Amino acid sequence: MRALIREGVIGPVSMINSWNYGNFLYRPRRPEELRTDAGGGIIYNQVPHQVDVARLLGGGMVRSVRSMAWTLD
Repeated sequence: MRALIREGVIGPVSMINSWNYGNFLYRPRRPEELRTDAGGGIIYNQVPHQVDVARLLGGGMVRSVRSMAWTLD
């Protein structure tokens, strides 16, 4: 996808969406993995990957990031 964007094959990029459905909250967790003050928790553990993908695809020129989470079960 990055190559297609860089080559202009799909035109200018105006939005990049990313979804991640996983079992992070259901897997056994060590106590330190859930301490947000020490860099743990789902936001600190999982979201950086989605932001990194958006920055890679957007050429590092990301102006804003919005996020939403909800329970599906």
